[in-house]
This record gives sequence, C-alpha cells and structure tokens, in this order.
Amino acid sequence: MKQFAIKIILLCTINVTIGGLTSDQLAEAVNRVCPEKIGCPHDEYGIYNEFGWSWNYTAIEKSQQSKELMEMPLSKELAMLIRSVYCCSKGRACAEKCKVPRNFEEIDLIKKFPENARELLSLNFKPLNEHREAVMQFVKDWENGLEKKGDYPAEVEEFLDVFELINIFKMNKFTIAIIVLCTIHVSASVEGLTLDNLSVAITKACHEDKGCSKEIYGIFDENGWSWNYTAIKRSEKSADFMKTSSLDKKFYGSLLEEYCCIGTCAEKLCKVPKKLEEIELIKNFPENAEELLSIDFEPFKKFRDAVLQFKKDYDNGRERKGNYSAEIEDFLDLVFKNQFWITDELEKQRIRRYLLGGC
Repeated sequence: MKQFAIKIILLCTINVTIGGLTSDQLAEAVNRVCPEKIGCPHDEYGIYNEFGWSWNYTAIEKSQQSKELMEMPLSKELAMLIRSVYCCSKGRACAEKCKVPRNFEEIDLIKKFPENARELLSLNFKPLNEHREAVMQFVKDWENGLEKKGDYPAEVEEFLDVFELINIFKMNKFTIAIIVLCTIHVSASVEGLTLDNLSVAITKACHEDKGCSKEIYGIFDENGWSWNYTAIKRSEKSADFMKTSSLDKKFYGSLLEEYCCIGTCAEKLCKVPKKLEEIELIKNFPENAEELLSIDFEPFKKFRDAVLQFKKDYDNGRERKGNYSAEIEDFLDLVFKNQFWITDELEKQRIRRYLLGGC
C-alpha cells in the first residue's frame, strides 16, 4: 500500500500528527499487537520464570529496531512489523512456548476463504499483495476442482496468517469496508475505479444483511450465494461505473439498483433479517443508546431527550426492554432504515478509540 494511501486511510479514521511513536507508545503498541491470546515475547524481549512471562520493556527500548520503528508513520504495516520483531506467534513452537490455543480456523475472514479471495486482494494491502500470485493460482485451481478448501500450500497459509493480526485489530467486514472505501475514494478522484475497486463498492452497496446479488450477478447453491465476478466484469454497466469520479450516495444507489436483490426480491432469493427486532443494533437497545446518540446524525437529535430518559428509566427498573413509546419506536425505525451506515459510523469510532489507546 502506497504511503499516500496510508495517510488517506489514517485521515479517514483518526487525526494524527506526523512524528511516529514515543517509547511508551511503542511499548503499548507491542502489547496491543501481541496479546496473550495470540503469542508472547521472543526470548530477548521477555522475562520468563515458573509463573509465566512478562515483557522486558528495557530490552524493547534498547533494541536496534526500536528507533526505526518509532520514526515510522502509523499504519497497519507498522503494526505487523512490530509484531514480527517482538512477538513469537507463528507455528507450533510459539504456540507451545506461549501456551496459546490455535483458533486460526475460527476467524471469520478465514472461514470464508477462498470464496472471498478476490475481495480480500482488492484491499490493496501490501502484506496481502505479496502473496497475490500464489493466492490467485490457488483460487483458480480450487474453482476447477484441483484444490480443496483447508488444504493450503505454505504461501497461502502465510497470506491467511495476516488475518490473525487483522482479527486482533477487530477488523470485521465493516472496518475493512471503511478502509477500502477510503482507498477507492482516492483512486476514483484521480483515475476512476479498477474492477477490484468496483467489486468491493458493489459488495458495500449490497450488504449481505439486507440482500444479495441479482441472479445474473451471483452464484447460488444449497450452501448460499457468492458474487459472480466474471459476470460483473462482462457487464456493460460495469464499464460505465468504473469511469466514475464521485463515490457519493447517488453512485451507491445506482450500484444497488443494478446489481442487488433487495426487498421482495431478497425475501425470495436471499436469507436476510426481515424483522426490525432481528438486527443487532435493535437487539442491543437500550444498552447501546448513548453509543447510538454519539453519532453526528441530524435525524437522531429530535429523539435525544426521549431516548436518554427511557435509558435512565430502564437502568432504574422503571421501563422494560421492548415496551417502547411511539417516539422510541420512531427512533428505532430510523435506526433500522439506516442500520448499515450507522454500523459503519460506530466502527469508525471504535477504530479511533483503538488507535488512540482507548478501550
């Protein structure tokens, strides 16, 4: 990923000053990218005894790499580099040394591989791009029945190892979409979209929780559906969309109309939540009331007093979950209609808190 693109991504998530990390921030970063559940220090950076281990922060600060790392700009690549220098996390030897259970196959992004390989590579993330050729060869062989899901060669395993770190950063599909959209906004403003960029924009516009692809753009079987990227590539409409220079709501609305099956179509073709109470944002109300109201969303403002009063009464046992007034129902209807944008905004807030050292 080019340095310019990294800066754009950071501007999409947090306000940072150029200047790298302090020694204390480096120590905190080491803790964050190498928590106990995924690894422990390499021998020279840890203190080991019969009770377990702890970080040797003096050794970290005095290491040859520390000065160079502290001068680098914030990025996911920096996080991975810090992890590779200080953290023992790969392979059976580290797992045994650190007493870490290997739950590699439980990571959602890995469970969906290789079906999601093209989408992952479209992120234009340098640690992934290094394995592009091997991954695409595996996908081609898998699609032709020459390879099996889960039986991966060494280089594909290294590609998937990247997602252990992404999982630690809580980089779920919404977070990835935020970063991708920041990236494709840059490319679109300069030279239009690539096919990979367009494919990600389509999946963003037509999120699987509200619909699926139209039949001509999808592959459907007893296990569900996936995007038919060959059909997208061959579509005359795709060529027009790739010329765009403005990724605005109108653009995403056009993508939705062309590629996506929603509403009545989704009820017949896709398995999506149809009821308001089935979505997470509604199920978590009123516990998440303050978090919802923290979003700078003009339509929420007129409901603020009523929502906070309900939350207060609920906390004091005077109101019950699900027993909502007409005004609260209107607020929740608004949440339902804007659920995907709201979820993205909340995820942006979590990224800011995470990178700034919050909880």
